[in-house]
Amino acid sequence: MESRARRLLGRYRRLYGEEVRIQTRPLRHSPDLVARTALTLMWRWQGWPMADMGFDKWNELLAFAREPAADGETQVAPRMFPGGIRAEKQGGVLRLIRPE
Repeated sequence: MESRARRLLGRYRRLYGEEVRIQTRPLRHSPDLVARTALTLMWRWQGWPMADMGFDKWNELLAFAREPAADGETQVAPRMFPGGIRAEKQGGVLRLIRPE
């Protein structure tokens, strides 16, 4: 499972300092376990705090990544996650940002 998640990240993840961007289409089309593992790996690789990211928070982040924008919109309202991580989604890209 982890190897599938690593391949997904290798192809669809980009780093910009404290910001990570990942295309959402592969997350939508991957099994929940693979997509959740990819998000967990990405979070860990960034060195972001894991303590408050329980199963419910990982599911919330995955649901956010898969959530379609409202009709005629390209952006979903941002959400905050533990560690001050801001999740934004515009078009088909999930952006996770940790303020400096």
